[in-house]
Amino acid sequence: MNPQSWNDLVLQPTMDPRSLIANPVLVDSGATSRDGSFLRSVNWLQSVTWVAPVIKFTPSATMAAYIMANNPQDFDSIEAANLWNTTHAMTSINPQLPLVSEGLIFGKAGSNFNNNYPIDFIGGATSTDIQISFRDNSFTGGDFTSGGTPTIPVFAFPSATYGGTSKLLTMTFLQTGRFSLGIRVVDNSGNYSMFPIELIVL
Repeated sequence: MNPQSWNDLVLQPTMDPRSLIANPVLVDSGATSRDGSFLRSVNWLQSVTWVAPVIKFTPSATMAAYIMANNPQDFDSIEAANLWNTTHAMTSINPQLPLVSEGLIFGKAGSNFNNNYPIDFIGGATSTDIQISFRDNSFTGGDFTSGGTPTIPVFAFPSATYGGTSKLLTMTFLQTGRFSLGIRVVDNSGNYSMFPIELIVL
């Protein structure tokens, strides 16, 4: 049943990001690729005052998002990726759009493709605690805000220092459709923020 008010949201089941995302990788501030691991998070939410997101997608004038074939011997996928990259803008082509618009991205489905999105950390922020999941998992009865019971399914990136500009976030998408995701960041000042992503997978 679809929720009709906030009262209904807590009754919704959590959604497993593994139904959509495979092989998430985030590049840290030292240019090392860090693989995200699935877990049930104890700290997806906290009872704190949340701040504006400290990350955003890199303006395409600096570095464009792109897809890449997983298998270097799969020439059909390589050709499909090359065609996609010359005909599709996966993130905003206008860096002056409001943040809510900058979170709209496009991707290509298929286990043979990696979708690569450059991310900027804003205002010198860094983080050692980054998780990604469906946005609406934040509203479900499984959140246990500030609780010790791990219930929210997420991909968590290993403890390392993440920061800087044009750091690639790579994901493989397993199905087509329109999805709302969130990247939850605890920054170097201890602030919690979430960057909302509206994802269209073709």
